[in-house]
Amino acid sequence: MSFSLSRQEGNFSLSNALYKLFSTVFIGFLLIGGSVTAAGFYEEEGSPVRELNPKTFQKEVVNSNSVSIVEFYAPWCGYCQKLLPEYLKAAKSLKGLATVAAVNCDDRINKELCATYKIEGFPTIKVFRPHKVDLSDNNKRDLNKRNIRSPPAVEVYNGERKADNIVNFVMSRLRNYVAALKPGNIDGFLTSAKTANKPKVIVLASVKSKHSGSGVIPPLLKALSSDFVYKYAFGYIDHKQPDSLWEKFGISKDPLNEEPKLIIIPPRTGSTSESDSKDESPIEPIIYSGTLKKAPIAEFLDTYIKDLRRNLKKKKEEEKEKNHVQKDSNTEPEKDLEKEEKSSNEQPEEEPKKQQKRTIKDKEDL
Repeated sequence: MSFSLSRQEGNFSLSNALYKLFSTVFIGFLLIGGSVTAAGFYEEEGSPVRELNPKTFQKEVVNSNSVSIVEFYAPWCGYCQKLLPEYLKAAKSLKGLATVAAVNCDDRINKELCATYKIEGFPTIKVFRPHKVDLSDNNKRDLNKRNIRSPPAVEVYNGERKADNIVNFVMSRLRNYVAALKPGNIDGFLTSAKTANKPKVIVLASVKSKHSGSGVIPPLLKALSSDFVYKYAFGYIDHKQPDSLWEKFGISKDPLNEEPKLIIIPPRTGSTSESDSKDESPIEPIIYSGTLKKAPIAEFLDTYIKDLRRNLKKKKEEEKEKNHVQKDSNTEPEKDLEKEEKSSNEQPEEEPKKQQKRTIKDKEDL
């Protein structure tokens, strides 16, 4: 029996064979660990949510002084897609207060990271809270150095997946390094030996400040105190405090002032005596005049601390050079004195010799 195949049948069989071959290779690729990863939810430029990988996760979450909330998700997950708009809304509300991030666990580069944090379902939301910094010995440390860091505490968020609930939960986890200043503690805050080498950041609330009169430290100030915990000491003066606290800095308490004031008090190293704490003369502050938003304030504080460090370094070099010059000037007279002493010591030795020669000559003359 003969077997014949038409051109049309042959083309169909060839196409079918290629399709089966491609399917087999593709399925095999998936079985051995390959994947076609969907784009992350938050990869668009300007997104308020940070897409993280293992390297950026370590830098922006583990090694940060700020509270972080991280969504571990997969793009194909229906619950993750439902959470997306609420999470974006929460991120906008938390801008400048906490790090809002996400990790795409469907991306091969993040598989180990997601396994490390035992992610077994999507979405999983975790809050990373840095441990409280012990500032008791911070005065002994350089302005740019940090204490030995402990890993952050990790907490699973099990609340409602709504923006307001997420925001409130994160706000409740913010660290606070801000002192609520009053007549009874402001002198101690300004002259404490523990913070003598630190400049002080103080916010003087206005009558219309959102948190004025509530006894609550503004979240923005809490966030700044966490970011600059090793470089500044932070204080807050509520608008209900007496006028004398404003006058201490040469500032008039304007009842109609709608904007709070942020000031820097330069460090007063060495000015921690009792007489200094009772000094009633106004302290000349550096007044911030920019927008009261996290980014510009942080830039202002960062610039000031860099200038301060540069000036301190310059001052040390000048003092070192001055001491070196004084040492040299003190050394030369000592050398001259040694020469004089040596000369005076040698002179008596020569005199007896000359006297002896004269005596011998006299004897010969006899």
